[in-house]
Amino acid sequence: MHDFAPLYNRFLGLMPAYMVHDDILCTKMVAFYRREQGSTLPSTQATVLLFDPESGCVLAVSGFS
Repeated sequence: MHDFAPLYNRFLGLMPAYMVHDDILCTKMVAFYRREQGSTLPSTQATVLLFDPESGCVLAVSGFS
C-alpha cells in the first residue's frame, strides 16, 4: 500500500523509460485512490504511452484498471 496525503487520498506515479533495442520511449502512469469500503470504483488505474523517440508522436496508448 502506498502512503497517501491525508487531505487528498490519492497518488500519481510516473515511470518513464527508454527501450534501447526497440528504440521506443514509454511512460507508465498509475493512479492510486483510497476508496471507501464497498465502493465499485477501482482503486488503481494505469495507462501506458509509447512515443516515437525522434518525433515525440504517440504510437500507442493502453489503459488498465
